[in-house]
Amino acid sequence: MTLERLEEKRIMELRLVLYPDPILRKVARPITEREIADGRIDGTPIPQLAESLLDLMRREKGVGLAAPQAGLSIRMFVVDIGKEGNGPIVAVNPEIVESSGRVVSEEGCLSFPGIRGDVRRHTSVVMRCLDEKGEPVEHKATGLLARAFEHEYDHLEGALLVDRLSSARKLFLRRDLRRLEEEYRERLAAARGPRPQGVTRP
Repeated sequence: MTLERLEEKRIMELRLVLYPDPILRKVARPITEREIADGRIDGTPIPQLAESLLDLMRREKGVGLAAPQAGLSIRMFVVDIGKEGNGPIVAVNPEIVESSGRVVSEEGCLSFPGIRGDVRRHTSVVMRCLDEKGEPVEHKATGLLARAFEHEYDHLEGALLVDRLSSARKLFLRRDLRRLEEEYRERLAAARGPRPQGVTRP
């Protein structure tokens, strides 16, 4: 199997990370100038990684996905809101440099399945970033696209949907959040495997 095929196989293995996985709380690291010049991150071509993130986002029926949601703590996200947003957008090392207006609207998150709530966002933003080819771009966005940019940017800062919800809404959702936490603990236990007889973990 060639190196290219090995890279493609690794990309296909990306899986959605769910709350409360600790990687979602980490501030993602910038993609370095060397990585951008090489066009690769940990050996994976940046365009292939972007396509993999878009594929995962679409499989999960989302309009945006940040790299930490796929287990990669790097400053990169993808967004595709359809015709309104002029196709898929790849943002490498994004910065939101301008914002204006305020609106409250219902929002969800792929890392919080089944959970939604009202979130206050800006109605208009300007984002500067690099694209998947390392070229600088500027995006002026309003409406849903602006909301998607801010939501995914939050993920790069370790900020989550629940942080944006009102106290009353979080109280209402406490059972759903506990369910996600319990499911996470069960996945961890399953990954560790059964305990050998006569051996206890500290």
